[in-house]
Amino acid sequence: MNMDKPESARYKITEALEIDLLLENIFKYLKLKDIAICRIINRHWCSVATPLMKEMISQFTLNFAQSDITKYCDYVSTSGSDCVKYSNFKFYQPPIESEFLEKCGEHVTSLTFQYIYRNSLESLTQILTQTPNLAKFEIVRLSLDYRSTPTILQDNVPWDKLVMQIRTISITAFDTSEELGQEFLLRLFRACPNLKEAITGANNASFLHQLLFTERAANLSHLSLGHVDGQILEILCTNKDQFHLKFLKIGQLLAVEGKLLEFLQVQANSLESFIVCELWSDFPHTNGITFPERMPNLKLLRIGLKRWDAPYWEALMAPLNIPRQLPALQKLLISGCGKHQFFDIHIRKLGSGGALRVGIGTSGGGLLPPDVQKLGRLFPNLTELSVGYQSGHVLREIWTAFPGLESCTLSVGLDKICNIDTTGFLKLDEILTGFSKKEMKRAKKMCRDVGKPRFESITNLKNLRELTLHYGPFRNRPPGRRLSDDCVTDIGAFYALQKLESLKYLAIRGHNISQRVVDELCRVRELHQDTSCSHLRLTSHPRSRYDSPHPMCTEDDVNYVRT
Repeated sequence: MNMDKPESARYKITEALEIDLLLENIFKYLKLKDIAICRIINRHWCSVATPLMKEMISQFTLNFAQSDITKYCDYVSTSGSDCVKYSNFKFYQPPIESEFLEKCGEHVTSLTFQYIYRNSLESLTQILTQTPNLAKFEIVRLSLDYRSTPTILQDNVPWDKLVMQIRTISITAFDTSEELGQEFLLRLFRACPNLKEAITGANNASFLHQLLFTERAANLSHLSLGHVDGQILEILCTNKDQFHLKFLKIGQLLAVEGKLLEFLQVQANSLESFIVCELWSDFPHTNGITFPERMPNLKLLRIGLKRWDAPYWEALMAPLNIPRQLPALQKLLISGCGKHQFFDIHIRKLGSGGALRVGIGTSGGGLLPPDVQKLGRLFPNLTELSVGYQSGHVLREIWTAFPGLESCTLSVGLDKICNIDTTGFLKLDEILTGFSKKEMKRAKKMCRDVGKPRFESITNLKNLRELTLHYGPFRNRPPGRRLSDDCVTDIGAFYALQKLESLKYLAIRGHNISQRVVDELCRVRELHQDTSCSHLRLTSHPRSRYDSPHPMCTEDDVNYVRT
């Protein structure tokens, strides 16, 4: 009997290891939602799920409805030390469940509320008092009315006694009177002595006034403002000596008076990132955005020009000498450029250093092949490019104008004044492969010997790692005729995409590629298909953290800040 015990224990250990290995292989290919559900339902899988999830996910947010809070609390209570204690939570409103605070309060580091109403202030205060490690606090919409005043001021809401470790506060929208908003912000900022990052999308004036009044502005390193007009510039300029920013982001810049330059001059030695998503209005009698004579530590500069074509005489940015003014610049992103906005006006000298990464985003339509060639001469080391809806003849120039591209987003469409005759129209497959119409016919018959492409193809981009393609929503023509939508087919995938040696990320919104060719592309390039996406998305790892190739590939909003 005693002799059997070691054998029995060894057998059980071996069996347990085999089960763990099996479960590990299962979890590798499950989607994130599936893993989370499995973990909550069956706590016995936690020993495998926990290390895998911690290894593969850097930030995971639970979006909880009130009915799901109890389930999560039960999971935490019954799973023991092996359970994953999530730290990022997102709620529609502050939960009223005291059990959640009791069991989960200590490991909460990030809280997001979609709405904060008058009747949820007390619950909010209770949560803040029981989350000692909370570092990031976000409210998408703060909605208070005149009945909220007693709730904010009453004795059983101990705002004055709160001392929190919050380092980031984000309030996107205010739906409240200025007096109530200031009262709420005043008490919130006073309770956050360690505040380092402030993000706001609206009512910037009240937000800034309370930051300054509570003396929190001096400690800020990151500041993001949704709208900056003359009033906001006046506040910033008047209190410029109280700010010592490393990161400044402006969603929409509505004015570029001399006060902006005056504020930037004080921040010139500390700023490492400066982002303006969009220049919103005309700037008559000015040079546009003007930069200090020297910003020695600035590493990231992004300027979003207008999303429509501005008149050629309109100045949006003063001439910039990068080697002299921005000697430490590592990344330059300029987006929203139209056919009248030539970079040689704005960039007086780029510098020859290989460390600078340049990204360009052009607005839809209007560019001509000579424009692309001109950009290629101005930015010979361009690594990132985002192009709005353009003709295929323009896009085809990219393969030779920017041979060093590493990240590219392309959209194809026809200009409004384009001839309705489609005989000269380039399909996406033609743009990617460089095939002529004759070669395309041979490719459609799947002839092995199609011949050498007549034009340069995307395969000329030897360093291309990230590629996003949008098919064109072609506009109605005056006669009322409409062209059928164009998309990538098996030809483009087989003769072009499959030959991109450095490809690690591919997203195609709108395609007609067969699953057989997709599988072959994944095999040859060692990619994995994300079947949870509505579009074709291939990544270098089944749990890839790619969200988009670079910041210009998505629409900007005030909270899009991560560098």
